[in-house]
Amino acid sequence: MGDDGDEWNAATFEGAIEAAKKEFLSDCSDTCSGTNDDVTVRLNYKDLVEVLSKGKGSDLSQEERRLVSFQVRSHNVQVKRWQVHRERQAHRSQTARGNFLVITSYTNDDYYKPLGDYCAQQNRLYCERHNYHFQATVLPKDEMLQEIAPRDFGSYHKIKLLRGALQNNDLYLQQHNIEYLVWMDADACVIEPQQTLQDIVQQANNTDLIIAEDQTPSCLINCGVMIFRVCAWSTQLLQAVWEEPKFHQKRHYEQSALQKVLAQQGEGLELHQPNFHTYTSHNNNNNNNNYQWKHFPHVCVLPRSQLNTRIMDHDDNNNADTNESAKFIFHPAGLPHKLEKIQYMVQQRQQQQQQQDAS
Repeated sequence: MGDDGDEWNAATFEGAIEAAKKEFLSDCSDTCSGTNDDVTVRLNYKDLVEVLSKGKGSDLSQEERRLVSFQVRSHNVQVKRWQVHRERQAHRSQTARGNFLVITSYTNDDYYKPLGDYCAQQNRLYCERHNYHFQATVLPKDEMLQEIAPRDFGSYHKIKLLRGALQNNDLYLQQHNIEYLVWMDADACVIEPQQTLQDIVQQANNTDLIIAEDQTPSCLINCGVMIFRVCAWSTQLLQAVWEEPKFHQKRHYEQSALQKVLAQQGEGLELHQPNFHTYTSHNNNNNNNNYQWKHFPHVCVLPRSQLNTRIMDHDDNNNADTNESAKFIFHPAGLPHKLEKIQYMVQQRQQQQQQQDAS
């Protein structure tokens, strides 16, 4: 590299970033024996900018600094993921014991009571089938809002319940040796009861939070169904989400708050390239490789169909792509006539299972 601006094009700059990264990583080879330097050593943004500016012979442009920042953050997320993986390997078994507690809550008004009761009944049957624990909290809407004030949207009640169970070292969790808390929204219903939570947790490498992509690209993740490992990290995360004031009265409420806190903690969801959502036109070409689970230091993000989706079996939005069909939970978030849709999906899958059993 030199001072010739004509030679400092995009390709040259990307190559310069990689060269500078390798230089920094090679400096610590003596302290990283037995491991891969590229996953054990964090990069420093200011140091990298200084080296690149010197090589360029001038200050970096705003766009160049943005690229450096992206590269540094992406690399450091991988370092954090490796460190968390090593700690998890050293301190606990990698096999879920199957002690799951599924939690839901809803209000007793004319709309949510029938919807919540039906989903709770189906989900309780699912839990009984697999020997999971199940708790449903039903209360008046004004009481729910009082419990979450000054937050003014009922979905924050899930954060209150999950946070309370973990923070208070809930006696129920101790007595039943609960390893994972599973949240399910009142309008989220299991339609494939053969799917076990153990399989999901194991495929997610027993990580601390398992969650799905959002139903639309407006958010990265969807809080309708979440699986939290009972641990200090989950407790601290939920406390931070509860205290984050920006979304107390602003969309998308606890979902946006969780996304913000995860970014602040360096999980790196926002850095995932290419497009984050597997179902977007950029990614969705009926290729199974596009439906891989995304792994971050403490979080695993599933394609929506693998955990909770609002796509119905006959929905034209799935473009005849079987990858978009619900594999576990149907969750018609934001759709009208929710109860009718859920009942239809449950009946459809039951009929399909009966036909398979009879064949």
